[in-house]
Amino acid sequence: MFGFRDNPDSATSNELGRQAYQASQFMTYIVLKKSLPPNKGEEALSLEDPSIKEGIIKCFDQIIADNRLDEVLQPEATDIINRISIEASGGGKSQLYENTLALIAVMNSINCVAKIFYVDFPKSKKLFTLVNDMTKACMPALEVVFLGDLKTSYRNIWPHLSSIFEAYRANG
Repeated sequence: MFGFRDNPDSATSNELGRQAYQASQFMTYIVLKKSLPPNKGEEALSLEDPSIKEGIIKCFDQIIADNRLDEVLQPEATDIINRISIEASGGGKSQLYENTLALIAVMNSINCVAKIFYVDFPKSKKLFTLVNDMTKACMPALEVVFLGDLKTSYRNIWPHLSSIFEAYRANG
């Protein structure tokens, strides 16, 4: 995809850094506040409330099922996530749906950044550091949301996220 270089060009590198930073900010909020980051003017959905946490997981599974994310290849899954995120930004969806969709979009970004490192630039020291730092910031949040384990269907949708999650758990 990118040729035989050890590092991506500066524009790609900057975009990956931006995505990793935004994912890290979102996931750090989850760890510190034990809730999903709220929409403007709304209260955060607490992950310490079992009924809310159950609702998030049900909504997560419903978004995956409704959009067949577990039946498509990664590039198409990314397109679908982008499309439904844009549609949801128009309003009319519940806070639970919008916050859960934001989590799905962040997980997709983490997967994409990790994929570009592992598949396209596995020798890049710069991307190694980026993915390593992103892992340290993001994986604790997945443990909070998913009680320390990712369902097989999630692992199939986001295989590179799953790999760094397992590496984090093994070294954590």
